[in-house]
Amino acid sequence: MSDFNNILNQRLDVDFIFFDCMETLIDMVEIPTVFEYAKWAYEGSGLEDYWQNLEHFIDEYNIAAAKIKESLPEYKEYSTIERFILICENNEAVKSRIDPRTAAGKLNSNYWKTYISKCYIRQDVKEVLPSLKLKYGLGVVSNFMIPGGIEELLNIFSIGQYFKFVITSINMGWRKPHPAIYNAALKEASAVPERVLFIGDDYINDYDAPIKMGFNAVLLDKYNKYANVCNRIENFYQLKEILK
Repeated sequence: MSDFNNILNQRLDVDFIFFDCMETLIDMVEIPTVFEYAKWAYEGSGLEDYWQNLEHFIDEYNIAAAKIKESLPEYKEYSTIERFILICENNEAVKSRIDPRTAAGKLNSNYWKTYISKCYIRQDVKEVLPSLKLKYGLGVVSNFMIPGGIEELLNIFSIGQYFKFVITSINMGWRKPHPAIYNAALKEASAVPERVLFIGDDYINDYDAPIKMGFNAVLLDKYNKYANVCNRIENFYQLKEILK
């Protein structure tokens, strides 16, 4: 990749590396859409009879998501359980037979169990992280709607020990690309943007926004979708090369 060769000619002199998590450190066997997210909560929850079918549940899932989004400032985070509570509170069949919060908890647990089952870690991530930890401070800065979820996934795949901290949108309240989440990571690292490299797969959240805030940034472009981006890599092996 010509862009990778161009990065090799630069000197990335940094003290800290901030990583996105999903599709950067941890991948999924399928990239979920709203359909999959709703399906993972509904199917196998034991609550299927409270809705006409999956399509009915998806409709109420989307309505709840829209209502919550309208009630919050842009990029303000909320948890998946809040969405499921709203779905159950607005469903007469649920309210007549079970406490809505109990039902929401079952949907949320079922969703999370299925989500975890879809995750895996790439070999390049497993091999490169230990060597990066020897030279740099490492942190995770991730949008995520399950409290403690990113930390759990990092530990499941035995890479949690490589990171000095984990900043998630659900814990600090704001999603990328809101500046607050990046500033929270800088405070945790006691670092300035110029001494930090940001790595992730999302162009806006992990590349454009960090650069505008003064970070160094490299886009993880595993599927070669961003040919116009100068600083991009396809895997963590290339990340290791540009940091030599």
